[in-house]
Amino acid sequence: MPFTGQRIAFLGPDQVAVETMQIPEPGEYEIVVQTTHSLVSAGTELSNLQGELSAFRGYPVYPGYSNVGVVVATGSAIHTPAVGQRIVTMGQHASHFTLNLDPARPGGPAYWQLVPDGVASEEAAFTVLGSVALHGIRKATLQIGEAVVVVGAGVVGQLISQYAYWSGCQPIIVFDLYEERLQKARVGGANFAINPTTTDPVAFVRGVTEGRGADAVFEATRSVQTLPLMMKVAAQGGRVMVVGSLPGTVAVDPFTEMQLKELQIIGVFQPAAPIQGHAYFPWTQQRNRQVFLELLAQGKMKVSHLITHRLPCSAAADAFAMIKRGGGDWLGVLFEW
Repeated sequence: MPFTGQRIAFLGPDQVAVETMQIPEPGEYEIVVQTTHSLVSAGTELSNLQGELSAFRGYPVYPGYSNVGVVVATGSAIHTPAVGQRIVTMGQHASHFTLNLDPARPGGPAYWQLVPDGVASEEAAFTVLGSVALHGIRKATLQIGEAVVVVGAGVVGQLISQYAYWSGCQPIIVFDLYEERLQKARVGGANFAINPTTTDPVAFVRGVTEGRGADAVFEATRSVQTLPLMMKVAAQGGRVMVVGSLPGTVAVDPFTEMQLKELQIIGVFQPAAPIQGHAYFPWTQQRNRQVFLELLAQGKMKVSHLITHRLPCSAAADAFAMIKRGGGDWLGVLFEW
């Protein structure tokens, strides 16, 4: 029988609604998932709510792409996953959705992962943002002992910092405007966590790196104004990794801050990671998600302390209003379905 569910929709700038929808019986290669938790990707979703990114295609927008749920129906050709299994997908903020696993589809069955036993569903909801952060780490080609700066201690910045710790980097320095987030970064393994409005960030980074600067600087905000600062704290030959969704433009001094220092400025966009691996870049989206789940199961990646809000979908409008105003009183925002 078909399923009746709800989903969150952006109908215009600052217009958040909850819609009722119908989910039909799955086709031959389809499954129907009933969501238990979906995690807000604050930067990307706020940019989509405001229609700010250059790739914006118009309203309505159906946000969300970090979802955990239970399989409730499968098509005749599907043998795995099975009904009753918990899986991670890139489903939207919705109570139910259909996932197409047709092997003729590029990547075919590569759009889900089983949640390991012992991993809570709300923690598994961080998996896709874990993949976003891990793709940035791989693009940065970190080496043991390299100095890392992470600008922005939102969820993705927190996960980048933790990956850098497990990559053997030191020191790891996190910038953010809110002490609550800086404290969480320290819990995750950052050596230093500072507010760049109260501590000179360039002098601080030079001071803890014996004057060299940071070998890799990760941008994990939605403010393009961070780019000049990142270039200033980077070391000679350093890599500047743009991970966040940055709307707008900013003026930089390319000769002084980039050319003289021979910086690399590298864009990081997780959907550009391959769905099917090859010899030159084997790290597929699926493989990155699986690595995150395994590290989560081993207790190496830590996310429970990042959860600040567990909300019903009926609170969606208030949740996105809170995200828009900013502040240090929220971080990991989960919808419970």
